[in-house]
Amino acid sequence: MDLLADLVGEVKPHPVFFVGIGYFDTLVVSKYGAGLSSTLRPNTKEHKSVKDAGHLTEKTLKDLAEYIFSDNTLMVSIGMAAINASLPMPTHFETKNAKDIIIEKGRGKKVGIIGHFPFVDEIKKTASTLYIFEQHPGIGDLPSSRIPEFLPLCDVVAITGMSIMNRSFEYIVEHTKKEAYKIVLGPSTPLSSRLFDFGIDAISGTIVEDIEKTKAYILEGAPFRNIKGIKLITMFKDHA
Repeated sequence: MDLLADLVGEVKPHPVFFVGIGYFDTLVVSKYGAGLSSTLRPNTKEHKSVKDAGHLTEKTLKDLAEYIFSDNTLMVSIGMAAINASLPMPTHFETKNAKDIIIEKGRGKKVGIIGHFPFVDEIKKTASTLYIFEQHPGIGDLPSSRIPEFLPLCDVVAITGMSIMNRSFEYIVEHTKKEAYKIVLGPSTPLSSRLFDFGIDAISGTIVEDIEKTKAYILEGAPFRNIKGIKLITMFKDHA
């Protein structure tokens, strides 16, 4: 199964009203909704321009969604935001924070987190063991290359939605034991039940409720946790 191919395949050629790439997050607004994504910055000092920059609102949402397959990190960010802008509002969800779910499910257990989220210190206080995997590991983190070694030990696995953007999502799921509780979280996370087909138990993503307010925070450099005009929601497999 190819999650990205499936998600892009479902995007319709809707008109695009706005594309904004902030330092932390990217926003795409179409006629039928708005979608967020983390902004992936280049790993090198080379500055690659976004193809057709200045004319992106002349393209369709489908065109932008296909940017997800680019080797240009900024275009990948636009592609993920476009995919999220195409998804319909979920009918079954809870306004439950991903951090609280991880604490609840991981209390006294081995927890693995893909991505160094701001709340990892809180998880350390309740989990018996915490493994944090990062492509660019900091102090206490494990490099992503050690996922095959340690992730299969985990009872609860939290996966950043950015793994979908960098095409490591299927690899991570492959190294997660079947019975582990799995949650995908972060601004890039698509609110699509398609993720349940990969054994995901909870999908924690973002709905843009006030586009103009959200736009201002993104373009003025606010990190995701400070953005206003959005709602954090979680879809559960058991309720789908």
